Amino acid sequence: MLVDYYLIRRTELDHRDLFRHSGRYGYGSGYHWPGFIALIIGVLPNLPGFLKAAGFVESVPSIFTTIYAYAWFVGLAIAAIVYLLLVKRVRPG
Repeated sequence: MLVDYYLIRRTELDHRDLFRHSGRYGYGSGYHWPGFIALIIGVLPNLPGFLKAAGFVESVPSIFTTIYAYAWFVGLAIAAIVYLLLVKRVRPG
């Protein structure tokens, strides 16, 4: 959402279209696939560290424990980059 609002749309929104299913913010089948894909890819690197912290696994490589300590930042950065690349590819401009 941050990338879309600040980098893609440059803080310009059409307030009427925000509440229309057929407006410019409506997506196929109600899902914006670049956002969904970016969310999943942003979460994946944090998953091993979470599984260890939650006690589901005994150990993971130490890099995943370190990544999990900064999960919010890592996930945000990865998801932002993936989203930006996917949206620019789908909608050049």
